[in-house]
Amino acid sequence: MKDHDKQQQTAFLAYQFWMERGCPVGSPDEDWFRAERALHSRQLEEVAADAAEEAPAHIAAALDSQSR
Repeated sequence: MKDHDKQQQTAFLAYQFWMERGCPVGSPDEDWFRAERALHSRQLEEVAADAAEEAPAHIAAALDSQSR
């Protein structure tokens, strides 16, 4: 993901969090850091899901090549 895209996603999510909290004054960092953490967690979940999908095929191929 490009830095610009990542910043836009973070800004959008931070704005949503800020709105959910009733638009308080003086705490933009709280929402920004929360958005960064949420996006990072989503990325980790996606990587883990991709690895889980690929791992069985990779393991099966390795086991198959060992049995020959």
